[in-house]
Amino acid sequence: SAFRNCTNLTSVTIPNSVSSIGKESFYNCGSLTSVTIPNSVSSIGQAAFAYCSSLTSVTLPNTIPSISQQMFFMCGSLTSVTIPNSVTTIGFGSFYGCSSLTSVTIPKFVESIYGHAFAACNGLTTVAFNADSCTIAGSFNLYTDWDYVFPTGRGITTFTFGNNVKVIPDYLCYGLSGLTSVSIPDSVTSIGDCAFQNCSSLDTVIMLPVIAPVAGSSCFDNNSTSRIFLIPCGSYNSYSNGNGWGSYLSFLQEHISYTITVGVNNTTYGSATNTPVTCAGQTIISAIANN
Repeated sequence: SAFRNCTNLTSVTIPNSVSSIGKESFYNCGSLTSVTIPNSVSSIGQAAFAYCSSLTSVTLPNTIPSISQQMFFMCGSLTSVTIPNSVTTIGFGSFYGCSSLTSVTIPKFVESIYGHAFAACNGLTTVAFNADSCTIAGSFNLYTDWDYVFPTGRGITTFTFGNNVKVIPDYLCYGLSGLTSVSIPDSVTSIGDCAFQNCSSLDTVIMLPVIAPVAGSSCFDNNSTSRIFLIPCGSYNSYSNGNGWGSYLSFLQEHISYTITVGVNNTTYGSATNTPVTCAGQTIISAIANN
């Protein structure tokens, strides 16, 4: 609480001699607009910058292992933050109420994200999720927005997964009703319980894994008649042989489907025919030569 409630503090320089920033160090410094934290800092305490309502940008060191609980709680002016690759834990409510934050990237080595981490970030439209194997910590209450990592509603329209992602955690995208399509990379081996439940506008899911990942309980809504799961050609048997995909079988469609039109410049040499392509490995064009 070194500078707690210093409401007139507008700037601060943290020297390289500092190795840790304590709990609530800059709590409610409402006039602080930006801060750069040097790489000498290896820990930042709970709610260190909570209620810094004028804070627009922050540079975090690539030496911290976690974003602590409520670190930027209700920093409503924060528009940009880069989570360092050193981070393995994103704490409870760490960015809660950062309503000016429009995009966020979850880095590769994050192992756990706690509830409310980005809740009430109502300006958030884009999430890039690159964590290899991550879990969502805490209990979940289906009747409130509080227990989910990201704000439910129509705000987030783009949610992308990195090519290294193996696990899509339980409840990760629960209630993101603004999502219309999502692509699951071929590295994914499991999709958690309720991961995409109540994503009411999600009508296209592109499944790149050739071997069906394990589908958790209610990982997608199964009552949407317009949804299509595009799966790789030849993968239907893998998806239909269990792994939790039973309730989605009627929505599975092997891709790719398109038509090629062939023209022959000089028919004295022969002719050519083409067939619609519904799956990989098919003969597309047949050419017949004249004598």
